[in-house]
Amino acid sequence: MKNTLMIPLVFTGHLILLTVFLSVFSVPASYTTLMALSSGNAAFFISELVSSCLYLFPLAVMLSVLYLFFYPMRHKTILYISIPLVLLLVALSVVYLIPVSYRASARYMAASAIASDESSADLDTLSPGMYSKRLIRSDSDGKRIIWLDNDSSRLVARGILVADTTVGSGTPGLSVYPEANYNPDTKQLLDGMAVLFSPAGGSDPLIAEKLEAPGFLVRLVRDIRLVLASFRAAAVNGPFSYYAIVGSFFALVCSLWVICYASRWWLLNVLMIFTLFRGILMGYSWTTGGIVFDIARKVLPQSVSPDMVSPFLFLACTFLILLAALAVFIGRKAGHSGSEAYYD
Repeated sequence: MKNTLMIPLVFTGHLILLTVFLSVFSVPASYTTLMALSSGNAAFFISELVSSCLYLFPLAVMLSVLYLFFYPMRHKTILYISIPLVLLLVALSVVYLIPVSYRASARYMAASAIASDESSADLDTLSPGMYSKRLIRSDSDGKRIIWLDNDSSRLVARGILVADTTVGSGTPGLSVYPEANYNPDTKQLLDGMAVLFSPAGGSDPLIAEKLEAPGFLVRLVRDIRLVLASFRAAAVNGPFSYYAIVGSFFALVCSLWVICYASRWWLLNVLMIFTLFRGILMGYSWTTGGIVFDIARKVLPQSVSPDMVSPFLFLACTFLILLAALAVFIGRKAGHSGSEAYYD
């Protein structure tokens, strides 16, 4: 009984941790916010962190719900109490927590508009500046360059060494310049009118290329953004649209609970749940356009709004999953007795 009553605390704790965790790891992945942090612009970084927490809150709710599925695997709970308790937490999240996060996000963005403008202005003064000093760089003309220092505005470089790798043997290929000016419009480093290096500013490729996510993460982020954007759009369109789209999506996510008892191997069950959850995120775009959407439009009455195709498909998938789970449970119950039917 004690483990069962711990479910709300487990959900709340993981919701807070996941919200912060997702934001802390997503915000520095942006070149702009990373440069703001490295330049000491903590106000802009914290502002982006709070905005990210509010933006990613629905995703944190989904992941917290998934963790509640795994909680009974490690802790003995009363099933007929824990299931309604989990469903109640999901309902409260959809009806109250997520809309509150949207309202808080709107108020926060409005309240921090002036601060954001000031932070953006600070970033604008940094963005046109030169690349970081004391790093060897190459351009397409075969030049390699390094400058040892720059002024506070990052518009003047000092102690510049330029090596021209295209010159033949016997020709001096190393040049030293005490000072050079950076043109933020052309992004060129100039000694008078002579171009020493181009481009010498903007998005630093030595840093930006390290922030490039692998392909599978790019696709995952793309799918998550589509789902979260659809949730926000549904909230703007009104309560009926919001509860239809968000409610049906969470209903499908909750139906994955039956996978916890798909086999005797808990790790396999966990992997299947996360795989299916990834499939749900990926399949969301299919419910808003493409061949699946077109087929559903032909099946549904013409009076049904195109925005309601996604809820219909999600509820249909939920029904099929629960129906299949019921059939498997009845089959196991017929062949086994007691907890064997649950693989508990």
